[in-house]
Amino acid sequence: AIRWLDALGTVTSVSMTGESFAFADLATQGCCTRTVISGDGKSQSTVQTRETIRRALLKGPLLRPFKLAWSGTGYDGARTFTTLVLAHDDAGSARENVTRLVQRIREGALDGKLVDGEYTDIPWTDFYGRVDVQAEGGFLIARLYPVESGRPFPLWFFLGDKTLIVHE
Repeated sequence: AIRWLDALGTVTSVSMTGESFAFADLATQGCCTRTVISGDGKSQSTVQTRETIRRALLKGPLLRPFKLAWSGTGYDGARTFTTLVLAHDDAGSARENVTRLVQRIREGALDGKLVDGEYTDIPWTDFYGRVDVQAEGGFLIARLYPVESGRPFPLWFFLGDKTLIVHE
């Protein structure tokens, strides 16, 4: 994993977690307030409830299970980006997650909220405009390029949140 993070061009400290990213575990969490800054620089405070978390988790396909996740910020000589490496038990799951991660960014949401019974969310496409992702053995290796050049959305932020890389 460290070799892949280095090959991606990671230039910041690396976060690693082995916490559960399983839908069954995450869908029971809720009730916290946070401020999210979108790719266009707008900030929005949200209160997460079990319902808004469940809805955000269900947008886009769930990933196949993995064991560990590493992230950081990289630079390719022209643009900064967010790095992601996921370790799987088998190469087939890593390959399948290449497609699922791209779909999750296209269809999924970072966060959601309920206002007067209406659900709205912040799509991942507000943050990431380009995704370079591949599988090598049991590893998924990705560069997530921000919509706004030079302003990557740090993956460590949502490794605690977990809505992007939630799995079955």
